[in-house]
Parts: sequence; C-alpha cells; structure tokens
Amino acid sequence: MDPICSLKRKKIKDLHLGDSNFLLTCLVISKSDPKIFTFKDEQRGVFNLTLRDSAKDFLNCVIWGTDDKIHELNSEIAIGDVVNVENPKIGKENDGKGKEYKPKCSSDFILTIDSNRGRVVIDPGANETLKALLKYPLKHPNEVLKLSDISLYEKESVGESVDLLVAVRYNRPPRELLIAKTGMKKKCKSVIVMDKTFQGMSLNLWSEQAIDRSEAWKELETILFITDVRINYSEYYQAITLVETARTLFIENPIGKEAEELRLYVERTPLKEMEGFLNDDMIDALRINDIMTVQQINDKADGILRTEGDHFTALCYATVTKFDIDGPYECVRRRCELCKHYISLEAETCSNEDCYNLQYMNGTAQQNCIKTFFNVTMNFSDHTGTLANCKLYNKFAEAVMGVDVNEFLALSDTQIGAIKWSVLLERCAVKLVIRKKSVCRARTLISVVEVVPVNPSEVSKELKIY
Repeated sequence: MDPICSLKRKKIKDLHLGDSNFLLTCLVISKSDPKIFTFKDEQRGVFNLTLRDSAKDFLNCVIWGTDDKIHELNSEIAIGDVVNVENPKIGKENDGKGKEYKPKCSSDFILTIDSNRGRVVIDPGANETLKALLKYPLKHPNEVLKLSDISLYEKESVGESVDLLVAVRYNRPPRELLIAKTGMKKKCKSVIVMDKTFQGMSLNLWSEQAIDRSEAWKELETILFITDVRINYSEYYQAITLVETARTLFIENPIGKEAEELRLYVERTPLKEMEGFLNDDMIDALRINDIMTVQQINDKADGILRTEGDHFTALCYATVTKFDIDGPYECVRRRCELCKHYISLEAETCSNEDCYNLQYMNGTAQQNCIKTFFNVTMNFSDHTGTLANCKLYNKFAEAVMGVDVNEFLALSDTQIGAIKWSVLLERCAVKLVIRKKSVCRARTLISVVEVVPVNPSEVSKELKIY
C-alpha cells in the first residue's frame, strides 16, 4: 500500500497543533541557502522552504539533515516546484528568537522535517492551480510603500522592513567582496529598482538563491512584489538603499491592476535617456549665481559638503584648459529619439532592429527621428584644481561657438580652429549643473550651461581662496 494513501490530506488553513499523519501539497515560493555546521563531530545542515497552497495561506518548513542530504534536497527542489510534505512535525511559529532567519508568513505554524520524522518530495502531478500562485502578491498592493517616500527616510530608519511594488531598471552583474571578519569571499549583486515615483534605488542581494534567480530578471520589463526588504543607508551614495535579508520574499511579475499599471508606465516612459543630457527648457542660466571654486564643487559632489537633492548649480571662475572640437566626430553625435540608439554621422536611418517596432507604434517616419547634437568635452582649472570631462550640449554649445550644429559641420578646419582658440586658455565665468553620482550614475556628471570670458578685475573681486 502506498504510504501516501494512509496520510490525511490537509490545507495550511486547517492545521492545528498536534496534527500528525497528514500530507500537504504546496507550491515552493522561496527557499533559503543551506547552512552547514558541525554537531558532535558530524557535518549537519539546515535550510528553509516557504510553501503556499492558496492566495492567502503560506508557511515555513525547516528541513534538518546530514550535509549530503541537505545539498541533495537543495539541488532537487526549486522555486516554482509543487511538493508533497509528508507527516512533518507541526509547531508554533515563534515571533521572538530566530524570526530574522526566515520569512514572516500568514500561518501561525511552522513545519519541521528531520531524520526522525517526515519528508518532502516533488509532486509528480501537473498542478497548474498551485503553480499559478507564484504570480499572486503576498499582500494587498495598497500596503506597499512608494520609493519616493522611502528615499526621504533618515539614517535612523536603517533596519526597518518595508513592502514594495517595483520594476527592475538595471540588473547589474554579480561581484565578489572580501569579508574582513572571515577573510572569505562573498558573492553579492546590486539591482536598481524603480516605480512611478522614483527612478532608481539600489537593492542589494546577498543570498545565492536570490542572486541566481535575479539572472532571469529583465531590465525595464520584470516587475517585483517584494515583502520585508530591509532599509539601509549608503555612505558612498549618501542615500537610502534596500537590502535583501532571510525574511525577504519576491513575487516576480505579479498579477493585478497595480502591477500592470507599473509595467505600462515603464514600457511607455523614455528611461534610457543619456545621463546628463539636459533639457534646454529646464535650465535658466540667470539663476545660477552660487560662486564656487573647483575644490568646493568637487567636495559638494562627493558629499564632503552637504547638499540636498541629486544635483546642484555653480558659477566658477576658471580657465578653459580643454575645448575638444578638433574633429566633428568627437564633438557631434547623432541618435534616434525613439530608441535612444546612437548612430554614425553618415547614417540616415536607425540601425537598431528593435526600433522598427517603436516607429510602428508611434506612427513616426524613421528619418524624422534622427537628431544631431553637440557633445563637447571641456576642462576648467583654477587655483584649487581641475574639473575634467565637463559636457557642453545643445543650445549652450551653440551660444559658446556662435554656430548651430549643421553650420558647424560645414566649417573648415581653419574656421573650427579659430572658434577653439577664441575660448581655450581664456579665463571665464562658467555656469555649471552638477549631477552627483548615484545608484543610477556611476560618476559625477557636469554639464556646462554658459562660458563667458571675464576681465582680471572681475575675477580678483569674486575669486575665493577655498
């Protein structure tokens, strides 16, 4: 007789303390990394499965065994599998000791399997009803927080847990860090997530399960419903970040109106704009009057001098030490405004194959989507240092050079040289917009708004020592 037939089938919602000889058929929605330890000179192990059998009901199942048995089960059972949990021990979930090591579940009970009692095996049937639960949010979408609200948290909020509905903006590759306490290398990964209120916050993954799972997440496509993710603070970015813990649960591409609205928002919003590319209409040079030296700008960008927001403006009296317009291929670029793909100056159409779909959706002729623009690199130096790789774009470049981009491309080398030497090595009043490095920007970006030559008397009057 099949031993399963002698077990009573139950649902999570029907469990009681003292239940025995029962069988649960559940979907695996999460699992922990195995932990291996030595007990009485024997290698033992433990790991946790989080199981679900309805839209509302889910619980933890802790499995103990020899290290070989734990590794075997870990390799056999994957998230999304349907399993039979046969005759486990049932206990009360403890909200105190050890709660930080496993997800918080809807059920008050926890299952335990060890060498003396119970087992977990893959269910041989194709239970599509249970598998569909992999897309059901674990909480009501109204309970999630907005990233814009979380970004305003203070350092004192570190350690709090929040629930989120977000999209993957950037899926960065894993990297290895050396842990100082143990001297061991630990793999970690940063995923930049966004919602309709905030364009990028770092989510740091530390478990092998989450890192492996995230390899399938697609940028600007994958939607995540995340519960119990930890608030952290990055001194490097001077910003709030998110950290996966043993309590964190992920639901990928959840069903629901809110998730679909976020997916459509990400799909229809041009998020792949070139970092630092300024909208001409957003910048008013007349309002940039805060005088700073190069050193002060660098200190403020690096967070040594405190500033609110992710950008600031500055008026700097400095000498132009680089004005890179010697060749049009270096200071003029072309790109498709639909897909943001860069093309050569000679090309008349976009070379990105995916762009044809966007043209069809927008009803736009391809030749009307190509934009040619200035992309000039400049350096500025004063008595405190040098600002390198500043970018001069659009109408701001036209104002400095006295020609638009099409006129510039028609100039001779002699005419280009004359424009260059009218600016290079001149002491100027330079108005800048500085965008600090962030989780979405690996480095500080400096955009030039205005470059006007000034006489020595004005410089000596306004110049700061620091």
